[in-house]
Amino acid sequence: MEPQMNDDGWVKKARGAAEAIDDFKVDLALIRLDLALRAFDPGQPRVPAGNSDGGQWTSGPEVGSGKRIAEDED
Repeated sequence: MEPQMNDDGWVKKARGAAEAIDDFKVDLALIRLDLALRAFDPGQPRVPAGNSDGGQWTSGPEVGSGKRIAEDED
């Protein structure tokens, strides 16, 4: 049989577990941030201003009304 832990032993284990959970939460937040930044494409077309969806990202050059999105001028 293993010897029983005193209260201090359980407190140390609980603190260690809480720290591990906190570390995991930070790691998970960093992973989510990395994934979000990889998905962000500033070159993706946007609906032009003046449209009800103005400024929103779109999947292509066409907007629901059939209007073309303004092209960036170089």
